[in-house]
Amino acid sequence: MEDNQSKDNLDSNLDELGGMVFLGLENYSSAFPKLFPIDLSSSDSINSIKYSVLILWHETVYAYGYGLSQISIMGCRAIAEKILRVVYHTTTGKTLENGTLGVIIRECEKVNIESKIVALAKQIKEYGDDRAHSNLERKDPVMANLGGDSRVVEILTPSKHLIHPYKGNAKQSILSVRELLFAVFG
Repeated sequence: MEDNQSKDNLDSNLDELGGMVFLGLENYSSAFPKLFPIDLSSSDSINSIKYSVLILWHETVYAYGYGLSQISIMGCRAIAEKILRVVYHTTTGKTLENGTLGVIIRECEKVNIESKIVALAKQIKEYGDDRAHSNLERKDPVMANLGGDSRVVEILTPSKHLIHPYKGNAKQSILSVRELLFAVFG
């Protein structure tokens, strides 16, 4: 019975995001044609980053599907960083060797990367930084303990509730990454 319940929760959570086709998970190569071809035997770092984006996107969406909101937020942050590395390289021909998402965003702004791409990355960074750097825990520990202001409370019975911490932020992060993926690779 638990297996069926887990599958139902997974399906429900993925449907909440728009489903597999909407997310580009049903057929990667038609959803994200500019992400391909990927050569797994290539020693090119950008090729490797593209492959990493693909795998991490799949894992991040499934993390959300299984109710792992904080992990999916962190995955989204990592994906945004990887995508911006590819965009920067495509625009300048140069590879950013170092830097976190904030540094990469600033570098992308310097070379006039499309403002929509930068804005999406900034939004994803905000949610990711909150989880990565304990921003909410330091600013409002009680709210952090309650799962953030975007938590979802599921009423199972009148006296039994299930709290899904950070689910709203996770959903928004995933939808923003989806938009970023389609903007860059679609």
